[in-house]
Amino acid sequence: MGNIYKKSGFTLVEMLIVLTIIGLLATLAVGSFGSARKHARLDIAVDSVMSLMKQQQGKAKTGRQTAGGGVQQTSCYGLFFQKIKPYIQTVSVPYIAVPPVLSNSPYADYCDTQGVAASPNLTPVEVTDDVFVQDLGDVGSSISSLAVMFKPPFGAVLQATAVDQIAPDALVDNKAVRIFLNQIGNETQAEKGVQFDPFSGMASRIPSL
Repeated sequence: MGNIYKKSGFTLVEMLIVLTIIGLLATLAVGSFGSARKHARLDIAVDSVMSLMKQQQGKAKTGRQTAGGGVQQTSCYGLFFQKIKPYIQTVSVPYIAVPPVLSNSPYADYCDTQGVAASPNLTPVEVTDDVFVQDLGDVGSSISSLAVMFKPPFGAVLQATAVDQIAPDALVDNKAVRIFLNQIGNETQAEKGVQFDPFSGMASRIPSL
């Protein structure tokens, strides 16, 4: 008498196919998560740069004072960017509203980036520990460093390629500058950036490239 019960279950081939599909889906999920995480880290870094610019400009507008030479003095505040470590630094230098009586300086109302007592106060800032400055400059050009200073009492913007290049009689550069950030080890991935308008003093996110 024949066996009236049929065996049910998966064959070895069917199980291998299912496992292969599961493996492919897992790989895609992990890859997507990793990419999303990288973009999120860059978004955080971009937001941090814009926040730092607002903070430094706010300090200049409110006349925040720093200790210099044992006395409190009003300062200019800003940020210094470069494509080598430390990538981003906050900056403060004395603000000279009226030069001392005995001074031979022909200037008034300036950020003292070049005086003997200036010694810019540079403090490294890490927006995130795995993000670096990949490029700087305006549209169609590139520079290795950028200093952006805000002058009291209205937060007027001065910018140059270095802090000590901002002269007392410097004029506001009319070119909007761009700061591009990327993740260390992923230089070939899409970068994200901040555009800074020196006239309005506003920083905005550059649409994803």
